Amino acid sequence: MGRFRPEVMDHNQALLDLIATVAKNRLKENLQASEIVLTKEEMEKLNEALSKLDIDETHF
Repeated sequence: MGRFRPEVMDHNQALLDLIATVAKNRLKENLQASEIVLTKEEMEKLNEALSKLDIDETHF
């Protein structure tokens, strides 16, 4: 099934995290975060900062 392809599962992880949220105030915060719009420059700065971190990708 298409929904179980790795690229689809990766894309849907954010939705799963939202669904798994128990506290109503956390769910509200998470949903509000979806309204954030970053400029191209902000995304570049964010990606640059993230590229310097040692992130355990197996966790995600």
